[in-house]
Amino acid sequence: MAFDNEMSLIGSVLLDPSILVSCTASPTEFEHPTNQQLWLAMGQLARQGKPVDLVTVAEVCGQDVIPWVSDAMRNTPSTRHWQHHHDKVRSDYQAKKIGHLLFDASEQAKQGDLSGVPDLMVALARVQSATTRFDATAAEAAGDVVQQLQDAFEGNIAGMPWTLRCLTQALGILQNTDLVVIAARPAMGKTALGTTLLPLDVPVGFISGEMSRIQVAARLMAQHTDFRLSSLRTTPTEQDVITARQAQEFLGTTQIQIYDKSAPTIGEVEVIARRWKVEYGIRLLLVDYVQLLRGGFGPTVPRFNSKTDEVGYVVEGLKSIAKSLDVPVIALAQVNRSVESREDKRPYSGADIKDSGVIEQTADIIGGLYRHEVYNPQAGYPYEGLAELIISKNRHGRIGTVYMGWQAERVLFTSIDPTQQKRIREIIQNASEEQQPRRYAKD
Repeated sequence: MAFDNEMSLIGSVLLDPSILVSCTASPTEFEHPTNQQLWLAMGQLARQGKPVDLVTVAEVCGQDVIPWVSDAMRNTPSTRHWQHHHDKVRSDYQAKKIGHLLFDASEQAKQGDLSGVPDLMVALARVQSATTRFDATAAEAAGDVVQQLQDAFEGNIAGMPWTLRCLTQALGILQNTDLVVIAARPAMGKTALGTTLLPLDVPVGFISGEMSRIQVAARLMAQHTDFRLSSLRTTPTEQDVITARQAQEFLGTTQIQIYDKSAPTIGEVEVIARRWKVEYGIRLLLVDYVQLLRGGFGPTVPRFNSKTDEVGYVVEGLKSIAKSLDVPVIALAQVNRSVESREDKRPYSGADIKDSGVIEQTADIIGGLYRHEVYNPQAGYPYEGLAELIISKNRHGRIGTVYMGWQAERVLFTSIDPTQQKRIREIIQNASEEQQPRRYAKD
């Protein structure tokens, strides 16, 4: 059957060479060597702008292929079903490739060797992505836009609102395929903001390269229940244990998956995220944090010329995960220490992110998290319990600062309504203007 599909596809292209423009199959995906040779030759002829027919193909492959090509054309009465034959060629190759991978892994497992499992999972993911169609006509893409609008009109939104209403009001919904990078200096609460942004009513995944699953769970318990985070650092009371059990029951109603391996590779992150997508249907992926991830796939990590190059590799991998899984990815990151030498320590741009490199070009949204009271504990209103998310890049809309509340005892960020946002902004802007040196001397 695989051979018949190959011959029908080759026959269709020879009858109508314009079909080649829409074909994504590669020569290696054909099972028969002669068909591999023919497909390679037809592709080369098309790229060179030459006719693709019986004569030109025979000139490239030799006169011996004429009976073979003639037979393909004679047994293809119509080109109407070329797409079906094309897709079958690709899916047959995919099934065969997966079969070989699984057989090799099975033989290794029989010998007690499980070291190849990470490489196997990455290879399986690559086989799947290799058969995904990425090209489309403008009309097809416009159809997707119309469908998205129709779905939104009917209440089926592609994406999700932020868990903080003030972010949804400022940025719109969190779009599928978006890569959002939120960066901060230590002690600003970037992990707390990350867990605050995890919705509780849909499946989500959390790659925690810094904190253990116990620390992550404790923060979630403190954010959403009466559990006291400080009870882990003191002698707990009986009530603390009861409260912790109640918090455990609450988290049991959520669909949050946690992976807490230290410094995982981007390949491992891709494998875990794909598994979560298949098994749980995750709608969002949170990664903490970018600079802790390593480049490479499987147990072998390539050498990079600099940390900036490696972070760039990781960020491009995160964007690829967002697109291939059709989910938003929120990636936390460190801000350069150099901002602390400035009078105004706010991270105003992507350039303030440590080892930024590709981040500024790749991310769809970049936000810098800042809490003034970290550097000025006695600052008072409005800085006490206030956080600023400074949006320096937004492919979908406006940039600027969004103000949020901060509850230290619960390690939780909260939304601030538009009226209060405006008031806080005016106070901070007026204070900033008063601190600016006067340009002209008083008369």
